[in-house]
Amino acid sequence: MYQIDNSTAAVSQPAATAAGTAGFFTDGNPATSTPATIVPAEWLNAVMMELSNVVTGAGLTLSKPTYTQVLSAIKRLGQNTIILADTGAANAYTATNATPLVAGTWGDGVVQAIKIAHANTGPSTYAPDGLTAIPIYGLGLQPLQGGELALNGTAVLMHATIAGVNSGNPIAVLMECAGGAQQIAPATQSGHAVQMAQVLGLGQTTQSLTGSRAIGTTYTNSTGKPIFIDIQIQLPTAAGFNLQKGGATVLGAGNNGSSSANYSASTIVLAGQTYGVTATAGSSINGWYETRA
Repeated sequence: MYQIDNSTAAVSQPAATAAGTAGFFTDGNPATSTPATIVPAEWLNAVMMELSNVVTGAGLTLSKPTYTQVLSAIKRLGQNTIILADTGAANAYTATNATPLVAGTWGDGVVQAIKIAHANTGPSTYAPDGLTAIPIYGLGLQPLQGGELALNGTAVLMHATIAGVNSGNPIAVLMECAGGAQQIAPATQSGHAVQMAQVLGLGQTTQSLTGSRAIGTTYTNSTGKPIFIDIQIQLPTAAGFNLQKGGATVLGAGNNGSSSANYSASTIVLAGQTYGVTATAGSSINGWYETRA
């Protein structure tokens, strides 16, 4: 690609004339006295400069004997991501595009990359170019909770409208943000990433406490096998608690404060059954249980 450079070329580009009615080229028709379209230098200069600017805008240098520069420039420009500056505030993000988005161009599939200047602390919104703010959701299609948009990280947001999400109204899906926590959907298969709530729930869903409160729980993984959970339960009043599991549960040795053990090792609670333990007010019950399928 190269600009015209023969001896008749002008040194500078002539000023543009006023715009006329948009039309199309014609070869003319002598039979109807229709003249062929005159191709003025102004139009040729416009086409030449549009193509030249594509090449130089991609960082390439115009080369007269090279005929693939526009193609190379398009490929290179396609690799570049425009990163916008965060001009909003924590939890309320805004940015300005060089060519402003409007309602008709800010639609599903449009992606924005924003350099985060304010870390989020909870649910957040995004409003580019003064448009109406829409909520930012994570990949699990839930509102942000805090910590997903990290200071100085680059957030990649994609406009999306998904039935059943945000009442069918538009959202900005957070595809990623370096340094920020990543929201995911609940795991349903062995190879899926697991949510923290699911991990914590492995222990919490296996015990049913009545008239008591847990004051300490420690999780220990037994090499990928059943999960062993050390428990300590303190009863505020003279009462008992029930331990129940949908599958078999094995109770380990424990005691009621300084008194004798309340349950023996290898006590098995079968699916649907309840095992009760009673302690005096203010005392503790210590032990462990193993959850099996």
